[in-house]
Amino acid sequence: QIEQKMRRVNVILGGTREQMDSLRRQVIALSRETPHSADALAEGLQKIVELGERNPDRALALLREAARGATVTGQQLIPVVEQLDSILDNFEGRKAPEVLDLLAKAGTQGAPIGDITRLVAELAPRAAAARVPLEDLVATVTTLLQTLSPQQAMLALRAGFSGLTVDAQNADAKLNQLGGTIEIVNGRLVLGGRFAEAHRQTLQGLAGAAGTAARQEAELNGSL
Repeated sequence: QIEQKMRRVNVILGGTREQMDSLRRQVIALSRETPHSADALAEGLQKIVELGERNPDRALALLREAARGATVTGQQLIPVVEQLDSILDNFEGRKAPEVLDLLAKAGTQGAPIGDITRLVAELAPRAAAARVPLEDLVATVTTLLQTLSPQQAMLALRAGFSGLTVDAQNADAKLNQLGGTIEIVNGRLVLGGRFAEAHRQTLQGLAGAAGTAARQEAELNGSL
């Protein structure tokens, strides 16, 4: 099946047979460095080029980071590819390694990293449109997930970003019942009430994130 996926990649990229062989060798080499099979990695590469990346080197670099992200977050490879693509598309200028480091660091702050990553990716277009920095979004999602369910946190953030739908109103009411508020002030996400101190601590906890994903990946691979 890897051959079929690599042919699809090559058709999208418009490469030669030699270029496809080179990409296949690099995918197989990556499978020896990660817990992911060559077939799964080829599927991930296919998804990356289908999402619009036409530079083979950048596509492979993103695949490597997505493989790391899947290991660290405990998710399947394809969802992580899609999540990274959403975050990188909406927060221009950010690089995949630094995004993964930030998410990995957030996962040490008391909320499940898989939920953090999924919600950040889903909310990335709204945050970018409101000019909210990625760090603010990650910190706010992480803080809310320490108390709320993923669905409640998502709806509360949607309420903060836009008009209140019925579901968002219910989530906002839940937040108020817990003694918290959420709003955008001068392009920054602000949690108030009982969440204010936890939000401040989470923002501080995200400092010095560089290298976190690589360390966690090494620890996880060592325990396999």
